[in-house]
Amino acid sequence: MIYIVRIIKQLKFSSILIALTISSFINLIIVGKYDFISLYTNIQLILWTILQLYLNRKVHTYVISQQKFIAFIITSILSTSLILTYSTSNDSYYMSVPYLAPTVFMFGAIIVFYTTFSPSEKEKFGFIHRIKHPILVGQILMIIATTLMTLLTPYWYMFIIIHAIFIAFIIWQNIFFT
Repeated sequence: MIYIVRIIKQLKFSSILIALTISSFINLIIVGKYDFISLYTNIQLILWTILQLYLNRKVHTYVISQQKFIAFIITSILSTSLILTYSTSNDSYYMSVPYLAPTVFMFGAIIVFYTTFSPSEKEKFGFIHRIKHPILVGQILMIIATTLMTLLTPYWYMFIIIHAIFIAFIIWQNIFFT
């Protein structure tokens, strides 16, 4: 019985990413527009979820222990914003900004993946070794990559606000400050 109460008291960050990935697939099928922005966003969420699940297994399971209802609301807003992203992605100005997003995502993923190395392996990387909270920095870079992808769509300002709220929530909850 105590174990059931513990499950209810926590929300894994990977659960948020799994929910976003599943809703991303469903939203893509509902909207039915398959272009660079919609396909890349799906691939990015899949990779981010896989990396987070690997991080849970290798390093630490990152949980949201307080304000789970706010996490649910933010996840719902992010999921709903994917519909807007996919439906307006054809109206995007394809300049270099959406193509910058995969690069920023890769930097974030590399920084997060770096945390799974042993201490002797970490010492070989000079620049990344200086980052104080590499998981937090990597997660924020991956959110910024999603923001960059939608920056030149008609409702770019909404995505900036939504993603800024998501970043603020992550920092406020101290999820990755270990």
